[in-house]
Amino acid sequence: MSGKANQDATTPDVSTSPEEWEFEEVVSDAPTVIVFDTIGDQFIGKYNGIQHVEARASREEYERFAFTGIDGNRYAVSKSRTLDDLMKKVPVGQWVRITYTGDIPQSKGFHPMKDFTVEVKR
Repeated sequence: MSGKANQDATTPDVSTSPEEWEFEEVVSDAPTVIVFDTIGDQFIGKYNGIQHVEARASREEYERFAFTGIDGNRYAVSKSRTLDDLMKKVPVGQWVRITYTGDIPQSKGFHPMKDFTVEVKR
């Protein structure tokens, strides 16, 4: 018995489907990560709690805030010391508006820490 493919075999066409078949795109279930890079940036979403992200390849495990946007899509916001303190006061299921308000200077050699306000829907 040989390990080589049979040269006389015909390869079936696997690139077409019956006409009655319909396909829909498989969408990633990963949330869109919100990045606050300009002072004044805002995000509005329904708070779903803290999401634990398992370690992969070169990244260690971490946590981030999970949200559902007004559009029904999933979003995530990275934790920071400021946001962590503020979000502890927000109950799961609450609609929030997060605004990047400025930078807090840090010790020499460190990047400034981002400052935020968190508002809840009345």
